[in-house]
Amino acid sequence: MINSILKRFPSNKRLYKSSNSPYESWLNNSCIFGIAHHNNPLSSIDIIPFDVTNFYSFFGEASYDFLNYMIENGIHENLEHLTIGFEHSNSEYGYKDYSKISSLLSTAKFPKLKTFEYGTDFLIVNEEQYYPHLGDLTQVLNNMPLLEELDVSGSFQLQSKVDLKNIKNLYIMDYYTEITNGTISKDTINFLTDSNLENLEIFELSLGAQNDYVYQLNSKIFLKNIDKLKLLAIDGKFEKGTKDKLQTLLNPYIEKLFLNDTEE
Repeated sequence: MINSILKRFPSNKRLYKSSNSPYESWLNNSCIFGIAHHNNPLSSIDIIPFDVTNFYSFFGEASYDFLNYMIENGIHENLEHLTIGFEHSNSEYGYKDYSKISSLLSTAKFPKLKTFEYGTDFLIVNEEQYYPHLGDLTQVLNNMPLLEELDVSGSFQLQSKVDLKNIKNLYIMDYYTEITNGTISKDTINFLTDSNLENLEIFELSLGAQNDYVYQLNSKIFLKNIDKLKLLAIDGKFEKGTKDKLQTLLNPYIEKLFLNDTEE
């Protein structure tokens, strides 16, 4: 079945980099789906290898089929890096709503995963970035106990706090997905920032929403791991006084504090 699935996609967009490959642009033992490579630096594959440890799919919503096969066959349990996103030449496969993919990911454990990039838009020169809707990530993130880096682009929901105790780098970016899919709610942001982030070193939060949508942010939550936090960058529209509170509270402790784009 997987053979027929892969062969639905162009051969130069379903590639594999082995540990013996001299090509340096991707991690070893990686599947790279959805990005065309010229001059054939990597091998085209018809089946996903069972020893793959890094998986990149830029086929948008069509990534569901690959992930479903990997979960059914236990391949996902060896993944250390997972990127699910979109490249503009693949728009025919769908790129606005990844909710079905999130529901699938919520059914499986990823015991070795350390890096998760979700909603990534692989941009080429002069392209406008698109931010998809990702659905509910509560159980998805709880299924990734060793996660050290989380990069989410697009709107999503959390129904409760999640366990992110091993997260070192956290990047959340959402701009105007509410035009088609809805925006990140205030409750979701609160659940995220109230989660266990005891090892967090870098946190970048960039939120674009409708002009009348104002976020609230409890500045004191960053004191829980103030000895480890090295960089905090926040932009978006927040309730009045947020910027001053953050600066007063965190300036003495954080080497890199970027709040210039925070609106009130």
